[in-house]
Amino acid sequence: MKKADRDEALRSLESRDWSNAVVDNTPASGAMVTLGGRFRPEQADRVMAEAQRRGVPVSEALRDLVDEAFAARAAAGEEPVTVRPADLLRALRDAAEPRRPAA
Repeated sequence: MKKADRDEALRSLESRDWSNAVVDNTPASGAMVTLGGRFRPEQADRVMAEAQRRGVPVSEALRDLVDEAFAARAAAGEEPVTVRPADLLRALRDAAEPRRPAA
């Protein structure tokens, strides 16, 4: 922050007249959000082993793994679709039936 900006900010705070104040909701550059989650022991072990293999903190390994998973999903074109249960069962039944030779 420049000295002039800092001085102006201090003057604004000291004046106690904040009637013209504007809320700045833009996230700070490089801001992080903390998420909590529960993992099965074998999942936690795998994540911690991956972090150790990469030589990074667990949080960084998790961020990278999430980014990699989303990138792979996007590259594969995997998007959620809605299928009626009856259509799904019919497709499974058709796939399971042995093929009959064409007449």
